[in-house]
Amino acid sequence: MILDDDFVLKSVNLEVNTDDFIEKCQSIRSKSHIKLNKKNIKAIGEAILCRNANVLFLQDNKLSDISNLKQFSRLTHLYLQNNDIVFMDGFQNLVCLEKLYLGSNSISVVENLENCRELEELHIGTQRLEPTEKMIFDPRSIEALAECLLVLNCPGNSISSMKELEKLTSLEELDISCNKLNEIDEVCSSLEKMTSLHTIACEFNPICTLRNYKGKMVMAMPSIKTFNNVDVTRGMYAFYKALTRDKEKKKAKATSSQEYVTMDDIHDIVKELPTGLREVVNRTEDYTAHIDLINRNEFTNK
Repeated sequence: MILDDDFVLKSVNLEVNTDDFIEKCQSIRSKSHIKLNKKNIKAIGEAILCRNANVLFLQDNKLSDISNLKQFSRLTHLYLQNNDIVFMDGFQNLVCLEKLYLGSNSISVVENLENCRELEELHIGTQRLEPTEKMIFDPRSIEALAECLLVLNCPGNSISSMKELEKLTSLEELDISCNKLNEIDEVCSSLEKMTSLHTIACEFNPICTLRNYKGKMVMAMPSIKTFNNVDVTRGMYAFYKALTRDKEKKKAKATSSQEYVTMDDIHDIVKELPTGLREVVNRTEDYTAHIDLINRNEFTNK
């Protein structure tokens, strides 16, 4: 099936030779919402009757070529979930688009959104990708969406880094669960740059196996409200803050204690020496003087 005017007329059971044909056509052209989901549509042709639509439902079809979407320049909401889309073509003229639903297709590159500067929500999760593929984001599209995109849902797309998303400074909600994020420091660095982000879902990533990954991520998001569908209260934030501070103190203390050789260190080392060598060391007139010298040298070298 091809989405064109003939198809639209047939979908509403309108015959050309009927008395009310013109009136019905005008009625279709005035509709703001056009529902054509589950119609076995494979391509988009010339559909003049639908060009005034603000909301177009095309989910659950068999669309692979969407380049002719450019004719629907008044769209604000577009539903394209569960089709066979591989390439994001046809969005160049959709300058009024506010919400775009592209989940469950075969898209590996998020692109051609440079003119969609009103886009607030992008739902593009669970793409049918090859085992070696991962979703990437065209920097030009990300830059164009930096100040408008508020919601990004991209779970289940083998994404291994959040670095490409850092410029989305207006983003408030992010679902990046079921991906392949494995570098907690890089993730936290990206989160620190996404200053408007207050809600995140990141379950089922490799980083989730790390101890205290939640604390590190929460502390990287000063505006955090919800983490993995759980509200972050003031008490929880204070707990993670105290925990992080305590770990830093322990780490600093451990580092400091390793800077100098102590008498306890020497005694422990001597105990591990073979008997003969241990006796030689014990007969040394004053090996503590040597240790003191080592410490002074360490301090001087710093």
